[in-house]
Amino acid sequence: MRVLAIVTLALTVAWPAPAIPLAPLAGKATGLNPLLVKRLRGMSAHFHKTVVVTSGCRSRRTNRGAKRSLHLQCKAADVRLAGISQRQIVAYWRRTGGGGTGTYGCSPAHVDIPTRTWHWPCKRRR
Repeated sequence: MRVLAIVTLALTVAWPAPAIPLAPLAGKATGLNPLLVKRLRGMSAHFHKTVVVTSGCRSRRTNRGAKRSLHLQCKAADVRLAGISQRQIVAYWRRTGGGGTGTYGCSPAHVDIPTRTWHWPCKRRR
């Protein structure tokens, strides 16, 4: 069963990381590296939108074989912001020194705190 929770200002998450207030983040933000959370909050404030984390910390089992993925260290997140394009998210993250970026075709943007950038093109017909 997949659970997607919207996190409010009053909520803090204490597992598996120390308590980190997650607003204005939503989705799978539990356990993310505190520096990454700080950067995501900055992006939320810049765009005046809630950052929805579609994938944050992953286990080896759920990471589909990417042995060096920063998701395994909770230093990466796949994110969406309503009304904000993948291109705008990536441009903001690079411009502000957020770290690495990546794109999974037409899916959410990937952001991480070390600098590592990659792109898988969208194969959607135009």
